[in-house]
Amino acid sequence: MPKELRLDELMREVADRLHEIMHTRDALKSLLDAVVAIGTGLDLDATLQRIVRVATELVDARYGALGVLNPDGNGLSEFVFEGITQQEREQLGNPPEGHGLVGLLIKDPKPMRLKDLTKHPASVGFPPGHPPMYSFLGVPIRVRDEVFGNLYLTEKRGGSEFTDDDEAIIQALASAAGVAIENARLFAQARDQARWLSASARVNAQLLGGASENESLTSICRLVLDLASACCVAVLLEDPADVDSLVVRAAAGQDAEGIEGTMLPKKTPVVAEVLASGAPQLTDELGKYLPDDLALPAGLAGPAAVVAILISAQANGVLLAGRQKGAETFSRDQVQV
Repeated sequence: MPKELRLDELMREVADRLHEIMHTRDALKSLLDAVVAIGTGLDLDATLQRIVRVATELVDARYGALGVLNPDGNGLSEFVFEGITQQEREQLGNPPEGHGLVGLLIKDPKPMRLKDLTKHPASVGFPPGHPPMYSFLGVPIRVRDEVFGNLYLTEKRGGSEFTDDDEAIIQALASAAGVAIENARLFAQARDQARWLSASARVNAQLLGGASENESLTSICRLVLDLASACCVAVLLEDPADVDSLVVRAAAGQDAEGIEGTMLPKKTPVVAEVLASGAPQLTDELGKYLPDDLALPAGLAGPAAVVAILISAQANGVLLAGRQKGAETFSRDQVQV
């Protein structure tokens, strides 16, 4: 009888091991399929959405999201959802900016797995209408050793919590996602550079054809407006009559009419840094640095890229590309182009 019992135990153990092996094999196949899926396209927005979708499928999560860090690395510039409808998204209001558990992963980008996120000290609760969420798995996504953003997964189906295997699988997916994101960014850069070269050739042709300075600068503003998906673009150059100020020489975009001749002090934060260093700067809200009495368009009040205009290796002005408050921030890739 003891021998029969021992044989039964061995058979159960073998069966359990076979089940684990089959589960591991299925998980690896699913992971490989997911890696192939996220690498099938070169559009960055579509790639981010695919990453979130396959992540939820891999670990059987009801909800998923990918938060993209802003240029300063202290908050989020984009939040891609999976598991809720467009109507539900709109009812929730503004997407997370980087507080609570979201902010904790931004400050300390390491994998985090929780049975009940509502009991974590960093939890700040949910806005009205937000679906209930308890089990949580968060993993950073790195692109060339730089944190690009974080994957957030919640509500493992069946009411259970995420496992060690789930965490390992999502970490592996995050590594592949970093490669896919980098490829999509490189493709976007190459596309934008080609568009810039083509447009620059048209501007050069205008100059050779006898176009005025204002016409040429306005053409450049329109070009940047299109390439950077900006709301408003302005070129400011040194004012011969006031060495402490820059003057708007050309502008294009939202409410741009009538701002030519507007003066901006050189000491304005961000602008002063660009003039001193010659290096471009990004800000999530240009308006907070501008003088209260300065009448610039709303399209320059929000996220902005400030780029030096170099004449004889000296920064003699700046190009401002802006968006309205609350809009998505510019990327460093866009600034490089």
